[in-house]
Amino acid sequence: MLILPYKWVHFLCFLWLGIIPPSVLTAQELQLHFTPASENHDAPLVFFLSGDGGWVHFCQPFSDKMAELKMPVIGLDSRKYFWNHVQPEKAAQDLAPVMREYLQKWNRKSILFVGFSFGADVVPFIYSYLPTDLREKIKLVVLMSPAKTTDFQVHYIDMMGMGPDNYANDVVKAMDAIRKVPVLCIYGDEEKPIFPPDFIHPNIKVETVNGSHHYKDGDGVSQLIIDAMR
Repeated sequence: MLILPYKWVHFLCFLWLGIIPPSVLTAQELQLHFTPASENHDAPLVFFLSGDGGWVHFCQPFSDKMAELKMPVIGLDSRKYFWNHVQPEKAAQDLAPVMREYLQKWNRKSILFVGFSFGADVVPFIYSYLPTDLREKIKLVVLMSPAKTTDFQVHYIDMMGMGPDNYANDVVKAMDAIRKVPVLCIYGDEEKPIFPPDFIHPNIKVETVNGSHHYKDGDGVSQLIIDAMR
């Protein structure tokens, strides 16, 4: 009589039901960008999701600036990862093991969860699906130039700045659901924020820096983040 290990029995049951459990991508498969920093146990690890243009323009300079401030960065190229539709719960499954691994590897106690443009649109949704122990380690959510809505997939029309603003998933509503950690939204002063000028929220702070959507004031961005962490 053949006796199968429990994990195989579990897997075959899914097959019989016609359900294939989604596999978790490894750090190598995610093609992450790592920017180490000199050791400071009190400085957080930064997990940074790029815009839909990929790992270009502002992404590496921002990561380098964070590293100068002793905050190491793990960067995800959103263009590659979200080229096909990815539900936020699947993204959370993929990112959580990497967060845990590098918190230990880099000897950090906390996380800054950061998104730029498209990355800023999806971060609030991913946050809600992270395991409780990781959510409790996130000390600040930083969203640079978030849009009103998203559908968790990169589109050429959005990359050209001509996409709709009525996708099915409400980004502001997802931000509003984040109550245990502060949310910092940043826009260039040449952009039009999704919030009205008189917007006041107990947990969401909106700030601006000099420049357009492709942030050139890296010092201004980093200073806003440092101030929000205090």
